Amino acid sequence: MDAAGAKAHEEPDRREGAGRNPCHRRPPVLGGLTAPRIRARRFNIHRGEQTGRMKLLDSHPPTPLGASPPGPPVASPILPGAACCPVALTLAAALALAGCGRAREPQLFERLPPERTGVTFVNRLPDDTTFDILAYLYYYDGGGVAVGDVNNDGLPDLYFTSNVGPNRLYLNKGNYRFEDVTERAGVADSGPWKTGVTMADVNGDGFVDIYVSGVDYLGMHGHNVLYINNGDGTFTDRTKEYGLDFAGFATQALFFDYDGDGDLDMYLLTHSPHPERASPSHVVHGPRPPGVGDRLYRNDGGHFVDVSERAGLYGGAARYGLGVVASDLNGDGCPDLYVANDFQEDDFLYINNCDGTFTDPQDLRQCRKLRRLPRETRGRVPSAVRPQHAAAQRRRRGGGAGALQ
Repeated sequence: MDAAGAKAHEEPDRREGAGRNPCHRRPPVLGGLTAPRIRARRFNIHRGEQTGRMKLLDSHPPTPLGASPPGPPVASPILPGAACCPVALTLAAALALAGCGRAREPQLFERLPPERTGVTFVNRLPDDTTFDILAYLYYYDGGGVAVGDVNNDGLPDLYFTSNVGPNRLYLNKGNYRFEDVTERAGVADSGPWKTGVTMADVNGDGFVDIYVSGVDYLGMHGHNVLYINNGDGTFTDRTKEYGLDFAGFATQALFFDYDGDGDLDMYLLTHSPHPERASPSHVVHGPRPPGVGDRLYRNDGGHFVDVSERAGLYGGAARYGLGVVASDLNGDGCPDLYVANDFQEDDFLYINNCDGTFTDPQDLRQCRKLRRLPRETRGRVPSAVRPQHAAAQRRRRGGGAGALQ
């Protein structure tokens, strides 16, 4: 073909592709062969799932160097309007393909470094062979964080628990800046072992208090601590006075008014010191040993009383609690409980009988099926039982939190 013919042959190609996606072009030549076209459904790669696989669009063998590739490029039927880029079969090319033919999605979150916020808390664990995951199953489960307005200035503040180091309270100064006021507030609690933390107006005086859960095991003499807000930027440890000096395997506390008398009661979530293989899954009504087994505390005029047995809560040492939420599931005006557990233990649904007791509806078999979920999904409360009114209830109690500013 002469030069004029070659030019005439190229003109239709330019006109044909003028209005197309720039990704519609011929495959590049790689080592004497043209690379086959590939299609990706999505590039969040999971094991064995279709969302992470790539398919060859060309069923023909690679085209030798100098030959014309057969047929035009094929648009993806999975993503209408998106074309498939011809790229080499490499990870870098696959990642580049994710942005082909689509506008970049807006960034929903921005990571703010400690230098910007002033929040420098780090939960560090020591290299200790005498106390590790082989001795304590929940060694790497971390501490906790609570958000609440401790000084009633309209800005949510932050409290972090450290497993073996001091806890930290950060006062919100606005514009995403925080000040460490731990020492001044008197809430460091440097003893081990701390787990979850909850903010709630425990005594109903209009100021948010802090309740820290702990673990007492193998020399880690942790225990639960209640810090009562004095209303002047300081807190006082009044745990024993309120009857909440639990020592055992506490995971997290939930404050809610289960009996409708206008004050906050407490559900204490616990976990087991025993390996999951040593605990039979069917033992849920066993005795409640000291330090183990979830507990319900009723607030009797500022002093909390353990009413777990009377309320009908499950006992036994095989407790692997991960999360608990209160919500009026059946609309009778009394808050019910949903407890998410780990390993072979079933999740629990407690229906409030509005008389100080709870019932586990055995006929709701779908709740029992939650035990079969993969471990990475365990502990998440199903969306059907998430309380939509919880934020408003916390605000009424003084424990709510708005958007960080």
